This record gives sequence, structure tokens and C-alpha cells, in this order.
Amino acid sequence: VDDLSFSPAPRLRPALLDPTFPFSLPSQWTLAQPQAAPPRPDPLGIFLRYRFDLQARPDGDFDLAFDSFPRPRFAATHLPTWLESLRGLPYLTIYPSFYDLGDDARNWESLYRWDKEKRRLASSFESPWRNHPDATYKIFFDARNENWDVSHTLAPFRFRVPGASFNLEKFQTGLEFDFIQNGRMSWTTEADYSIRRYR
Repeated sequence: VDDLSFSPAPRLRPALLDPTFPFSLPSQWTLAQPQAAPPRPDPLGIFLRYRFDLQARPDGDFDLAFDSFPRPRFAATHLPTWLESLRGLPYLTIYPSFYDLGDDARNWESLYRWDKEKRRLASSFESPWRNHPDATYKIFFDARNENWDVSHTLAPFRFRVPGASFNLEKFQTGLEFDFIQNGRMSWTTEADYSIRRYR
């Protein structure tokens, strides 16, 4: 494999782009090389989809091409970003989200639902740890105030079960770390705190 090309070029800083694609080029490839040093675009969360293609060269070598469809960045005049944020309007929900902040693969996702029966506010911030795409962290919280009626689930034949309607108030916050050791091993650790109250 002689060279690596991008279509389109990721808007990542070089300090983050290089370790995301840790290929030694030009070099002769074996199956063990991509397994030992796999590309790491997935943990960054900035691509909706992507693929790798090998392109033959006239001299008999190959180029490696990375074709991707990045998540749209928020812009006041960019219609797809508005459609993405407002896709939950029929359910009284919006999803304000911002991806690849500062070209550092820092992503902020949120949810706001104002349905009086299912009120919810959730948000998370995710970023690589010190420009290492194989180590990412996420800070999150989720607050809910929801009314539930499960009487028809417990007794589907028109019988109303006492106590089958209740109100749930929940708040959860936490911190999550994801690590990629190689192409075959990864692990996740998380610490969170939650409060639940039923009425």
C-alpha cells in the first residue's frame, strides 16, 4: 500500500488525524497489520458511515482510500442540521447536537422533550482523551419526570389493576471511559449516580 487518501478530507487537527489512521505507508501489508493497528474512526463519533477501498495503481501497487459521510456540523443556514435537530417534533422532542467542535472530535448531544406526560432533559459530552482516538470519555446526565399507566399491559382485557399508574422522577449523571487496545480487544468502564422516586 503506497498512499492513503480521503474523500472528503476529515476536518480533524493533524495531532488527532494521524493516530486515528495509524498506518505505516508505504509498506507491504499483511492481515496482521490492520489488526494490530486498526483505524479508529468509530470512537470519534463524527462519521455517519464510511468505508475503506483499495485502489490499484498502474505500477502494481495500491492506494488506500477512506470514503466517508461525516455528521453534519450545525450551521444556521444548513438545512440538514436543522432537520436532524427537529426530527422528533411529532413527539414534542428536539435533539440539539453539535459534532466535531473545534476540529477535535468533541461531540455534544442533547434531548429535550416537553410532553407533559413524558418530560425529559438529557445531554452528553464526548471527546478523545488527550488526542488519543483509542481512549475517549463521556460526561452525561439524564433527568425525567414521566407519568406511566401500565394497566393495559398487566391486564389487557379491560380490567384496571390498582396501582398500575405511577409517576417516575429520575436523575442520573455519570462519567464513562472507552479504551481500544487493538483490533480484537476493547473495554468500557463507567461510574454513575442516580436518584429515582416513584409516586
